[in-house]
Amino acid sequence: MGCVTVGRENSESYESTAERLPGLIKDLMFVTVEGGPHDIAWTRPEEVGTALPEFLAK
Repeated sequence: MGCVTVGRENSESYESTAERLPGLIKDLMFVTVEGGPHDIAWTRPEEVGTALPEFLAK
């Protein structure tokens, strides 16, 4: 079980790596932030902060 929050600004790396993670990690909570960059926790903390309580409640 895990939680991954990723930005989708760089669609090339998103499609080649991040998009594959749910199929590789069992019970993964995968959150995509549209328009978010690679360093999503620094630049878009609101979206990351919204996902964390949901994950921790599981």
